[in-house]
Amino acid sequence: MNKKLTITLLTITSVVSVGGRQLFTPLSLQWDERQYLHDLKAGGKWDKVKRTDRLWTFDLWGAGYNRFADNAFTCKGSCPCLMPLTTLFFGKSEFTLREMFTDSTVYLPTNPWVSISSIKPNIEYNEQGAYFGAQWSTDVKFMNERTFRFGIRGNMPVKMIKVERRYNGSDTELEIETKDDAVKYARESICGGGVTETFAYRYDLVNQLLMNQTTGSRMIKYTKGANNYITIADVEVGTGNYGVHVKGSTKKPDLPLGACGVSSLPILAADGSGVSTNGRARFANSVNYADLDTAAANQRVLWLVPSFTADGNMEADATAIKSAIESALRITEDSVVDYMERKGLDFGTQKTMGAGDLLLQMFLQRNWHNKKVFTEAQFGVIFPTGVKACNTLKPFAMPLGNNGHYEVEAGLDLGWNSCNWAAFQAGFSYHWALKAVESVAAPFEGACVKNIGPCVRAKTSWNYLLTDLNLTLTEPLRHNFGLNMGYEFYYKTCDKICLCATQAEDLENATHDLCASNLTWLTKVRSSKAKAEVFYNKAGGSIFGGFDYIFAGRNAPKEIGWHLGLLIEF
Repeated sequence: MNKKLTITLLTITSVVSVGGRQLFTPLSLQWDERQYLHDLKAGGKWDKVKRTDRLWTFDLWGAGYNRFADNAFTCKGSCPCLMPLTTLFFGKSEFTLREMFTDSTVYLPTNPWVSISSIKPNIEYNEQGAYFGAQWSTDVKFMNERTFRFGIRGNMPVKMIKVERRYNGSDTELEIETKDDAVKYARESICGGGVTETFAYRYDLVNQLLMNQTTGSRMIKYTKGANNYITIADVEVGTGNYGVHVKGSTKKPDLPLGACGVSSLPILAADGSGVSTNGRARFANSVNYADLDTAAANQRVLWLVPSFTADGNMEADATAIKSAIESALRITEDSVVDYMERKGLDFGTQKTMGAGDLLLQMFLQRNWHNKKVFTEAQFGVIFPTGVKACNTLKPFAMPLGNNGHYEVEAGLDLGWNSCNWAAFQAGFSYHWALKAVESVAAPFEGACVKNIGPCVRAKTSWNYLLTDLNLTLTEPLRHNFGLNMGYEFYYKTCDKICLCATQAEDLENATHDLCASNLTWLTKVRSSKAKAEVFYNKAGGSIFGGFDYIFAGRNAPKEIGWHLGLLIEF
């Protein structure tokens, strides 16, 4: 009797199960002990038992595997699309740290980059390891025939999971905006005047600065007094000499930075919109710019640049504004990385190694219709023996199992040997990850990213369905060589999360309300996987190897994997 498990590797589950750490489905080789697919010889599944007059069998198997992903299937509107893998970790692939705070707002003048610096980690997921398993089974007589077989099987992996940052350079700051991205200086001659040092400050940076650290007076003030709707460094900029104006650019603006004749420029809209690339606009005291204070997207493409007189001299107010901004910048940190280091946030490469969860499964098999039809009912339990992930300030550190959850599984397999060289199989199983308390990143009310922040405790659980269809072909003479082709569908329900507290302190030690639904975002998953495997059967065992590929899904990584294994029969 030549046995083998149909081991396919990976599908992928959702974002944010178990606090954002359980992002991938179980490996198929963990569940697919379906050796009958490769046993197409005459005499059926228990041919070995008849030859040896034994009522029991014992098998050992092992398989090495690897899986990889760097993109994910997510949803944009009603259509699935490919997005960076970080979308599954944080809910979006590009964000600012302020979005993890309550209402996605925080004001930190000593580090304005927390509010304005765009973070877009470029990561890839690598998992490699080996599964080791054993199976014991025995015949059960019914109506004086050996038509049933009862057995127990189990397996446990040893593996390494690495979520790796693919830097464009040597350190994290090359993927995160710093002062150099928001400030520009130049020496230029404007309107025929002498050479003057000009400047350009990105508006969102200046909007986060303080004019006075002691009093907390902001650099840019939005007021509703007559003729005083906006001031910068306590200087009115909407009337008179227009000390500064704005220039539009999605990156550092082109030269010239300064300009004269500012009074003839178009008036900036109340929310800062409508300025084209390298276009200019002026402030006006007739416009209330309070909406601009909260229009983060518009602020990012506006640059404060100096105004010049008609004879080419920089306006005195421009010099005063520049001096105040430079003084404020000298006491700020250089980038959001400084803040992350102080708070212990680590977006660098993370690697977890060790044992995974232990699976034990009972099964009952039966052959029907002259052993052409085969059924197997299964009941299994996964024990949480794997390494956990508990530090929510390291969002790329992954658990090696269910992160402390017991899991219960019930399944049914149906097989049909249509002839001596072909067989079909269908498998269905439903899984319950039982409720357990674990560490999750505090989901503050109104936050726009998830899985970043201080640790809170929560009771979490989820369920999922696995179905697969397989066609197995063998060479018809000796049945030693064969090919197994299959499809696997994975569906996971939305995570169920019950927080153990209603409030928590954020990274600035301020207490705010929590909202559990922020963690369930994108946790309802489905994926489709194609798989293929070749095998070689001999008396006493099998050698097998194959690959699998996630080709479609929703809220699931786009994976590819391979495996190679050996089964030994006793």
